[in-house]
Amino acid sequence: MTIEIRTQEEAQQVLHSIRYVEDYRFPQKEMEALLAHPEQSVPIMLDKLKNVYQNPRKYATKDHFDMGVAYSYYLLSQLRATRAFPIMLDLLTLKYAVLDKIFGDDLTEACGRVLASTYDGDWEKLKSLMENEKAYPFARGCATQAMEILVLEGKLDRLEVLFYFEKLANRLAKTSLPGSHQEVVITEIVLHAENLYPAEISETIYQLMDAGKVDEQMIVKEDIEDSIARPMEKVLRDAHNNFTGQPLDDAIGELKQWVCYVKPAAPLKVLSESAYADENEENEPLEWAPRVVKKQAVSQKVGRNEPCPCGSGKKYKKCCGT
Repeated sequence: MTIEIRTQEEAQQVLHSIRYVEDYRFPQKEMEALLAHPEQSVPIMLDKLKNVYQNPRKYATKDHFDMGVAYSYYLLSQLRATRAFPIMLDLLTLKYAVLDKIFGDDLTEACGRVLASTYDGDWEKLKSLMENEKAYPFARGCATQAMEILVLEGKLDRLEVLFYFEKLANRLAKTSLPGSHQEVVITEIVLHAENLYPAEISETIYQLMDAGKVDEQMIVKEDIEDSIARPMEKVLRDAHNNFTGQPLDDAIGELKQWVCYVKPAAPLKVLSESAYADENEENEPLEWAPRVVKKQAVSQKVGRNEPCPCGSGKKYKKCCGT
């Protein structure tokens, strides 16, 4: 049955009714209704995000995470609601403990895409997050990812962004110490510059790497050299084909894959302690078995720039190949 939303009050009721996950049910009809009636639903979802920013402790300390928050920034992204852009920028300046409670893995997996999807054309606002030294470094990285996507979408100029990356990375390098938060931001800059074909700033990148300002577990000189050796059009196309280089266009399709909606299969058979000890000398808990299987699945030979076989959508070198 289709859900009709005629007023903002009804949109509020729909969003409120799906704030918690119950019995693994995915609220597809409710989300479809919110998407179908943006005039009524967008103001309500914007208010939800504003409330989080104004009362972060309330949302960060709840026993049950309010899924209405995630639904809001996903749906607003698909609707290209530019009024969400400054609100998301404000949210990403909150302290890490709050960000972790509110966004979880989405802090690094989705928030950059949300910023790109809701971008209102004000590049200075986006740069202000990248340059905010009080912000959590991976939140600053969301702005870097958003800039990459906006270049790939043709909304920002590639060279202008690359030269901005170069200037900021040099500035940060002058004030950073080994293992500092500044180096996290520099590494994020280099990672996203690589996806934009970094030939014009490659010498600066090499200098940063030689000075130990870039995390070599994330990217090394060979990665930059490999990118530059390929045709620029292919580098940009490959980056855009990766979901991390795309705006967020299918909120329902992405959210319904969340593990909280996947009903678990029959419980794993638990071996007796003595039987298990015979099979595993290190006595590793049985629950770790799925992770072992995953690691075996990606042990095949995979190019560092190819999609990771684990299905994350990331390049192998930035996922299981790190």
